[in-house]
Amino acid sequence: MLILEILCIIGGIFCLGYYIILVMTVGFGIVFSGFWPISAALLAAGAFCCHKVRAGMWNLPIGWRRQIYIVVAVGIVVFAALFLWVRITGRQKPSPGAKYCIVLGCKVNQDGPSLSLYYRIQAAEEYLRQSPETICIVSGGKGGDEPMSEADCIAEELIRRGIPEDRIIRETESFSTKENIVNSRQLMDSSDAETVIISSDYHMLRALLIARKQGLTNVRGFGAYAGPAMGLNYSVREVPALIKDWICGNL
Repeated sequence: MLILEILCIIGGIFCLGYYIILVMTVGFGIVFSGFWPISAALLAAGAFCCHKVRAGMWNLPIGWRRQIYIVVAVGIVVFAALFLWVRITGRQKPSPGAKYCIVLGCKVNQDGPSLSLYYRIQAAEEYLRQSPETICIVSGGKGGDEPMSEADCIAEELIRRGIPEDRIIRETESFSTKENIVNSRQLMDSSDAETVIISSDYHMLRALLIARKQGLTNVRGFGAYAGPAMGLNYSVREVPALIKDWICGNL
């Protein structure tokens, strides 16, 4: 129990410290950011329980202790494997020259693209300049709190940066990654066409798995930089998101 107690203390300190950094650099209201103070509190409770057992204040049978160690070990291995898969996939960069690129939408603020969407637009501009013949499909609908559709925001930003409008196709009806892929596929002339999906690096693994599930057989990813503070937050969020999409049959 001493090992678990130490791990809980270290993990709790890390979660609380990272949450403070996240708030100081990005601000409140970041999706999934509440995970960190909640985790810190749960880990503190775990350390307290471990201390009680280790000190003999609570009687816990040896068999139960072994089961706890097994569950914790399996959980750590599964989480670490999925997290590394997310990070490694997000770092891949495809060669230029694909027939299509699909830019997945993200939150649009009242004053323009969110930080994640800004980085996706930046990555799209980079790839399109390297691939002058590539057709760009921008995908994303308009949420109730957004001033315009995500696709329109991406398209207008790319045009403002000098990408010709006739290279851009807008898909404005999607509200999930699966819908992004399905609706964009309908705008392509073939599911076998060489295609690059552009999204945030943390989101790339799930986007590619969904794309392949939906029949895109020649697809690669271009992961956009997510920023030093938000990258870890969203990469951790992708682990339960992957599990959820797998259970729902999207992967």
